[in-house]
Amino acid sequence: MANETVRVRVYTIDKCGFYRWGGSKVEFGSLSGVLDSLKSWTDGKALKDTNTFDPAAAGAFGSYCLSVIEDSTSGDFLLVLWNEAPSTAAGVANVKADSPVGEPDLSTTATPKGTISGFATYFWFMPSEERVVAAQVHKRATGLRELEKYMRGFLEKFSGHTVLKGNDIAGYRKAGTDPVRSDVYPRFNTGAIRRAGLIDTIRERRGDIKRLVRRETLALGTTADPGLLFNVLRTLGLDPPSAGRDELSVTFQLEITPSEQELSAMVEHWGASSHAAEERMGFEIDGRKLWLDEALVKSQFPLKVKWLSPEVVDPEELLTALQGVRANVLALEIDS
Repeated sequence: MANETVRVRVYTIDKCGFYRWGGSKVEFGSLSGVLDSLKSWTDGKALKDTNTFDPAAAGAFGSYCLSVIEDSTSGDFLLVLWNEAPSTAAGVANVKADSPVGEPDLSTTATPKGTISGFATYFWFMPSEERVVAAQVHKRATGLRELEKYMRGFLEKFSGHTVLKGNDIAGYRKAGTDPVRSDVYPRFNTGAIRRAGLIDTIRERRGDIKRLVRRETLALGTTADPGLLFNVLRTLGLDPPSAGRDELSVTFQLEITPSEQELSAMVEHWGASSHAAEERMGFEIDGRKLWLDEALVKSQFPLKVKWLSPEVVDPEELLTALQGVRANVLALEIDS
């Protein structure tokens, strides 16, 4: 067992289940029922068979279920997803950290046959509170958008409410003896919980905003599909393929005093997106930077966890540790 700083971010479950087109009231399906169905569906499956959506169609990499467990006392669940990471036919690209700039020592680590390169993300569901907590044991993105795609894919194709006709979806029904319905569709959406004080201050001082400040990690991309980092390096006179790295942390500023509509759109977009721990966006007012991530309901706790590998912690031990701070996590919303 090891003491680790686990960062938590709390989100609402805004939609989970099956809804009429254009409707806001759930027709059937519940968070606890969906998670229990997911647990049953994954039982005995190989990891490679647990992806629920088409990565190419979603413009993403695959996500797979490493584990889903339930705490019988609270009714909480912990879902661990394995998020596929980009690699090449030759494997995963590496560069020695002490390589001189302009002379990178590059290599490729072969990906063993039958393995999936990637990283784990952890989601602690509290059905009784209609909350999900992203628990970060690494400084990685929360993976919230991947979670939403995963859960929507499961509801659409594999839940206990899905009715198949061959390989096609015939519709959905509440229970096995109920009529099949074609007037409902699956939804799973989370929502950010924000501390009102900081957002209110930014809105009240909107006219005093001098610039937008953004800090993020940019991926290099390729010549055929250049990313923003690729173009930035080119403008600096650097040849991207030989720049010695495939990602770079950057901070940039945009001189702007946004309109009320623009400010609302930026706040909403930031809150709805998944971010790595080091990614930030904020506004400069009177020389002071007000960061939007400081408005989210989040905290960190020292917890005892057991590492199964350098990337994955024991889900049973993690859920037990999280249960020990459950009241503290729920109190974050009250204190905000």
